[in-house]
Amino acid sequence: MRNKKDKFITFAEMDHRAYVKDAFNLFLVMGCFICITQALFSVPVPTMFDRFANNNLIVCLRQSLSMLYQGVALYTPFLILVIAKNRSAGRYFSNKDTVAKPGHYILGTLSVTGLGIAIYYLSTFIILKMTNEGFVINESLPLLGSNPLTYSSFIISATVIPAFFTEITFRGIVMTEIKKDSYVFAVIVASLINSVSHLSFLQMPFMFVTGLVSGWICLKTKTLWVSYVANGIMNGAIAGIYVFKTVNSEAYNSVMPVLSVICGIIGILSLIGLFIIYGFKIDKQIKGLSKKDSLKAFFGAFGLWILIFITVFEVFFLYIKKPRKEETPNSPAVVEVFKQDLI
Repeated sequence: MRNKKDKFITFAEMDHRAYVKDAFNLFLVMGCFICITQALFSVPVPTMFDRFANNNLIVCLRQSLSMLYQGVALYTPFLILVIAKNRSAGRYFSNKDTVAKPGHYILGTLSVTGLGIAIYYLSTFIILKMTNEGFVINESLPLLGSNPLTYSSFIISATVIPAFFTEITFRGIVMTEIKKDSYVFAVIVASLINSVSHLSFLQMPFMFVTGLVSGWICLKTKTLWVSYVANGIMNGAIAGIYVFKTVNSEAYNSVMPVLSVICGIIGILSLIGLFIIYGFKIDKQIKGLSKKDSLKAFFGAFGLWILIFITVFEVFFLYIKKPRKEETPNSPAVVEVFKQDLI
């Protein structure tokens, strides 16, 4: 028997329900596609340059091209989508209506970088514990080379390239489209897709958390430049830490526990400072969906559950493998897959 409330639904209400049902689906489904294909995007460039692995200049070129190639591969599907939808590629790196101030850049960079480094180190600590228990971790590792030139090239490339593509894709295209319905879920969906597109325990946690902060900063300042600078410096800092670990693992092991705590404290205090000085609330230019409808749109989106399924499947069947019976907790087995990945 039909509910009385459903008996006299207007066409407008029917259209509204249908709209809510599919509000976030398109970009979540696109996120599923990116999760599946990202692993393939790292193959061609390394394959092209493998024969020149001992040439330092070629290694530098490979580092930059690998990040550039993956960035373009990440950005292009969303670019095609937004052009098909709006008949325009959009202008996302614009300062036309920005309200960003020096404090946004300073505190934003400190908060994103501090939190990113702290969570990154925590992730490496957890992975180390898992490998000590015998788990096999298929982690993506970047090509560093073996001298100051290739180290510097890696840090510079990591600072400049990945942040540009992640910002224009997720804080630019995805957030701009979804914030028409919900500012909150624009930040959440963009951060979620960005983080799970990196099948890596080293990257997913800090990508998600710093993505939330970066999304808020973008909405608050009305520009991508603040979050681009913040994420670029964070990526460069993490790349520098990775180089430091490679060059001197003993010094890394003695310094990083303390440094990560300090960075975490700085990140939290800087974020609190942003909220206190500039206020947490964001002035909405568009009314959008109600909180209830936004929740329905997010949790009712089939794209969300497909994305979760794909992520869980990839993590537990491709990324992590249980210890074999003959392995002991004291004989860690780590499979390192050398492919260039976005930092």
